[in-house]
Amino acid sequence: MRRALGPTVKEGHILEPKNFQSQSDLNSNGHFTTAPRKPHGLHESDRPNSDQQVPRHRLSRKYALSLCLVLSASLSLIPCFSAYAGQTTLQDALRHTYETNPYLESQRATQRATDEAVPQAKANWFRPTLSSNGGMGYTYDKSSAAFNSASTGGQQPPYTAKTHTPDAEVSLSLPIFMSGQTKYGIQEAEAEVDVGQWNLVASEQSILSQAATAYAQIVLYEGLVAVAQQELDAYLPLKKMTESMFKSRTSTITDLAQVKSEVAQSKAYLATNKGTLETYRATYFAIIGKEPQDLAPLPTLEIQPATLTEAEELALKQNPLIRSAEYSVHQSQFDIKGKKATLLPTIEATASYSADWARTDYNSDGTTGFQKSDSQDGQVNLVATIPLYSGGVKYSYIRQSIQENIANQRSLKNVIRTQVGTLQGAWHERESQIEVVKAYEDAIGSARTAVTGKIHEFKNGTTSMQEVINAQETLYNVLSQRAQASYNLFITELSILQSLGSLTATGLSLNVPIYNPEDYLEEVRNRWVGW
Repeated sequence: MRRALGPTVKEGHILEPKNFQSQSDLNSNGHFTTAPRKPHGLHESDRPNSDQQVPRHRLSRKYALSLCLVLSASLSLIPCFSAYAGQTTLQDALRHTYETNPYLESQRATQRATDEAVPQAKANWFRPTLSSNGGMGYTYDKSSAAFNSASTGGQQPPYTAKTHTPDAEVSLSLPIFMSGQTKYGIQEAEAEVDVGQWNLVASEQSILSQAATAYAQIVLYEGLVAVAQQELDAYLPLKKMTESMFKSRTSTITDLAQVKSEVAQSKAYLATNKGTLETYRATYFAIIGKEPQDLAPLPTLEIQPATLTEAEELALKQNPLIRSAEYSVHQSQFDIKGKKATLLPTIEATASYSADWARTDYNSDGTTGFQKSDSQDGQVNLVATIPLYSGGVKYSYIRQSIQENIANQRSLKNVIRTQVGTLQGAWHERESQIEVVKAYEDAIGSARTAVTGKIHEFKNGTTSMQEVINAQETLYNVLSQRAQASYNLFITELSILQSLGSLTATGLSLNVPIYNPEDYLEEVRNRWVGW
């Protein structure tokens, strides 16, 4: 029975970077070390620093040995290969993704838009509102000569008048006392920015995860394609040997049929793996933005800290989903205070100045003249507003904010349970998977010896081709199970890094200019004019 080999991507687990070859990224034991990630620009105390199965088939001895070498290079947690000069490492791919991925760039722009909530909230913090308006009026009046019977009975002379009335007004208002509305509004905006910055960290982890997944899938399937080709190359001479032995009546038609079947299946699996590889190449291009070329093997990830208790403490401090949920609670708390402050009095200073100028030019029976009329008005007021009742809408707003805060608190508890539970499960799973990998490694040697013996017995005529294929199948099962266990261990370790919030450009030491979301915030925080 043929089985399947390949990555089993668990729910919530994504293949992540493991291929960092620079000396600065490796410790003295040759393991890649991840540093705790703290996003830039946050307060020192509390801001952030599919199941897929690959077909598995019977192997020749040559194929089995080749599989061991290839899978050891691409899936093993023991780094036995180094990147050759000119190869594209996982670090190269992640660096390019971090700098050019359009989704990540869009999330950064979204965060910059969120930053504008702070200067908007500060607009009422002793900042004046100044406005002006002006106008120009024009009136034209004309009358012709007319008989005036009411008076002297004489004729009234023709009359024309042109009146110009320009005017201008300047007004200023300055909030003096807002009963805390402005203060709580600023605090709410700051919390909203913190939520956005932690969400940006989560987006960064997600994009780097997708990029690393695409990279690792190509590395895996390139190895499987090479192994499938080697298997086919190994079965062809075995088929030729069996045909010769059949002609000399030293093997049976069954032996020959079994070998031919293996050759046909090897061709089918080679074609299948090539097709899957091309699919992952397209995925790689979509995420990373360039064609995969000569990808280097994946190195080992090292988990820090060393104990589960320390890991849980670190996750509570820098897991982006947990921290984002925490600041959502803070934001809703400030919103409640701001809504309550709308029930209190406010004091505002206002000042205005207006002027208008009127000039009338007239002409009556050859007599010309003009008349001017100017006026100016200025006033300064201190206005106190005491809200009495507004139909109950303000109280409704307060109740709404209270329920939103309750929802955020429950959501925070759920996120903590989920993330810490995921971390605990992955941590214990990793411990057992390490033992599983060691057990399969011990079984590989015995399985290889069995294959060598069966091939020798078949040549001597003391066993059948089925026994040879069975032995090879046993070896292949051990190799594939060992590779699968190594891959599962790798995925579990990546899950741990994600739970810790360390799967970022800073945490992985990508050696790229790190985007600091605080730069734009500080640039606009106190800006009064300009864009």
